[in-house]
Amino acid sequence: MNLRLNKIDEQSKYGTLSIIIAIIAIILSWNKEFFVAAITGGFIAIAFAYLSRYIKQIKENAKRLSKLERDLEIDKRLIRLEELNKLKRR
Repeated sequence: MNLRLNKIDEQSKYGTLSIIIAIIAIILSWNKEFFVAAITGGFIAIAFAYLSRYIKQIKENAKRLSKLERDLEIDKRLIRLEELNKLKRR
């Protein structure tokens, strides 16, 4: 069971979770006493649906950001080396 859950990607997890929450919200909406809970559940389901939609894009952006940070660090080191070389030449 645990291995099967690990194979499911995060996008599918959030998509499935949003469907389950939406179904619970629909069931709760039939009873007027749980109307506020149904509305809250609906908003949570929408949030998870958007999260499942954009999770891949978020991961790609995080990878790009980490690559840019590494490139920036390398550029800083190269600039320091160039400055040291200029000082050595003088």
